[in-house]
Amino acid sequence: MPVWVCGEVADLKINASGHCYIELIEKNEKTGATEAQARATIWRSQVMSTVGRFEQETGQRLAKGMKILFKATVSHHAVYGMSLQIQQIDALHTLGDMERRKQEAIARLPQKQRLVFNMKYYEEMKYEEISAILDTSVGALKASYHIAVKKIEEYLSKAD
Repeated sequence: MPVWVCGEVADLKINASGHCYIELIEKNEKTGATEAQARATIWRSQVMSTVGRFEQETGQRLAKGMKILFKATVSHHAVYGMSLQIQQIDALHTLGDMERRKQEAIARLPQKQRLVFNMKYYEEMKYEEISAILDTSVGALKASYHIAVKKIEEYLSKAD
């Protein structure tokens, strides 16, 4: 019987036969220490429909550090022990987690960088419009936006 499981991808390998092997972990939110781990497999016959669909829906490659919600069956092998056979990955769960992490990164920006980033990125305003509102030169706004993007990227890469 399939069950829904949530975990963070700690390692991911697709071998020559086309099977996808994933090491999953659960971390303590406060300490970051690993509290649980499990092995999962996506068989070659399901890699394209599962991983391909996930990547198409999220616009991201399934990768180390992502938190995923997936439907799997539990199996046991005498030599290899317990493992999960992934049947489906919920892309919306991962997109929600990615957006939450991005919002955390944005919230850490200094106020002016956060304001410029939000106006340019979310409101899709032109630098000239932002310049008129904030009474700041276009050059300074471009620099502020560039620095904000770099800080967000750094934060997100450290969170992985």
